[in-house]
Amino acid sequence: MSLAEVEEHVRKAISDGKFGKYSEVDEVILESSMGDDQLVSKVAFTSVKLKHKMENRNEEVMIKMQQENETLRLIMDTDRQFHNELLMYQEILPYINKNDIVQEIFPGFYQGRVTNGEEPLADFLIIENLSPFGYRLSPDKVNVDYDHVLLTFRQLGRFHALSYSAKTKDYEGFVERIRKLLSIIYREDRKEGVNNVLKYFKLRGITPVLKEHKEELQPLIDALEDPVGLMLKMSTPEEPLAVVCHGDFCRNNIFYKYDNGRPVEVKFFDLARSKYCSPAIDLALFLFLNVPSKLRIEHWDDFLEAYHDGLSNAIPGTVVPSLDDVKEEMKKKAVYVYVL
Repeated sequence: MSLAEVEEHVRKAISDGKFGKYSEVDEVILESSMGDDQLVSKVAFTSVKLKHKMENRNEEVMIKMQQENETLRLIMDTDRQFHNELLMYQEILPYINKNDIVQEIFPGFYQGRVTNGEEPLADFLIIENLSPFGYRLSPDKVNVDYDHVLLTFRQLGRFHALSYSAKTKDYEGFVERIRKLLSIIYREDRKEGVNNVLKYFKLRGITPVLKEHKEELQPLIDALEDPVGLMLKMSTPEEPLAVVCHGDFCRNNIFYKYDNGRPVEVKFFDLARSKYCSPAIDLALFLFLNVPSKLRIEHWDDFLEAYHDGLSNAIPGTVVPSLDDVKEEMKKKAVYVYVL
């Protein structure tokens, strides 16, 4: 998709009223540039300057598009990823939103189109660009510190609370929407092929301690005969704890705003792998992929308490799992991350 096509989509979004009352403007000035290619997508950034009779307005947006590499699209299941992300922004998040929590957690969404594989290079999402507002990735490309985890988990708890509130209000309507989310990569119909790849790596995480702790590890070894099956089992939703999860909850999908080097605000993005499953999936992904082991071990309870604080205080009157429930769920489901 060229920059000219990108700007055409932005102009269409403006005329469709996606930028509010500015559907009728005197002048539209667009300044666009292509961003660095991502593994799953291409991005462009557009500065939208709207001149209206009474006032002017500037908007900064990001346009997300499918990769041109067909092989990469097939491997990464990008048709399904774009389907899920549009579904989240367009239908699920507006449905579960309460007290403007969605607006506080996620970037704004303007418009999108997904062809579900028929014309992948025509797929696009127009999303608010948070960078001009001071948001950025955490400075360390792998790990985050104590303050980052506390802030992130409180916000994650607020996000998960929306599912409990929505289920209480209209369970059938909630289920109708989340059933549209599609499994990504680790799917029943791809199990044989993915397992054939994972068999070369499945024991690498436990090999150093295998001889000393083989008896305790034997149940995991047995389960890893079918690693995709293990992941599917761990991510199968069980009521009443299941929530809409981000699904790829790691630092490269989280933006922070800083004050004197300390994180003070956080927003989540890239909802392509969203799924309805145990809250432990999001918690474990972040804890085991982005928190140093020493920090994770020493402050495990602190981090889960921060999550539960956000969960229980987000929507007064909403019944949520207890802290003990959350801890028990982590014991049962955190092994999901091992396969990754």
